[in-house]
Amino acid sequence: MKKTVNFESNMKELESIVEKMSQNTLSLEQSIELFEKGMSLSKSCSKELTQAQQKIQKIINSNTDEDLKLEDFSVPDDS
Repeated sequence: MKKTVNFESNMKELESIVEKMSQNTLSLEQSIELFEKGMSLSKSCSKELTQAQQKIQKIINSNTDEDLKLEDFSVPDDS
C-alpha cells in the first residue's frame, strides 16, 4: 500500500506545482526549479502507473474466465 500513498502524494504535489506556476508570480529561477521537480514527479507517477497496468494485465491474463478482456482506455481530447 505504500506505493499508492506515494503515488497520491506525488500527484498532489504535482498539482500544487502546476497551480503555483500558473499564477505567473514566480521568478524564472523558481519556475525552473519547480518545473524540474514537476518533471521528476511526473516521471515517477508515470512509472507507477505503468507498473499498475502491467500488474492488471498479469491478473487478466491469468484469469480463466473468457468473458474478461482488457480493452484500451483512452481519454478523449478536449480540443
